[in-house]
Amino acid sequence: MKVRLLAALAALLTATACGVQPSGVINAGEAPSIQDMRSPAPVGNVILYFLVDGRLTSLHRQVQGKVTAAGALNLLLAGPTDKESANGAQTLLPATSGAGVTGSPIPDVTVPFPVHQLPQLAISQLACTTLAVVQPVDNPDSLISLIGTDGVVAELKRCIS
Repeated sequence: MKVRLLAALAALLTATACGVQPSGVINAGEAPSIQDMRSPAPVGNVILYFLVDGRLTSLHRQVQGKVTAAGALNLLLAGPTDKESANGAQTLLPATSGAGVTGSPIPDVTVPFPVHQLPQLAISQLACTTLAVVQPVDNPDSLISLIGTDGVVAELKRCIS
């Protein structure tokens, strides 16, 4: 019994003497708390792609809570805000709503208008806004499949900015 006690004590002393030096108190911030679900959602940002001076440009828009890819696309289709327009933001997309996003790993983007005649910059607005939500835009392998009222655009679309 004494041998076991001594062995346990020796193991404990060995484990505590591992060479870690004592340090002062390190502040780790506020204690965790549970968010009151009745309070407004936290303010966040969503990245939308508009044209500024004819070039595809990412704009950060403040939103309440988390925005899905479909939510971001519908914000894009609603067009730039008055403030964004005053700063030169424009769109080549029709002002509408009803966009949807399904599928993974390549998102299927569905829009309520024909897509075959859209200029490349308009397609890039859709692709870049979608990919900004679902995966890194600067990933050259990031693609979307674009589906309009005139069917599926055969080739997959990248964010080309």
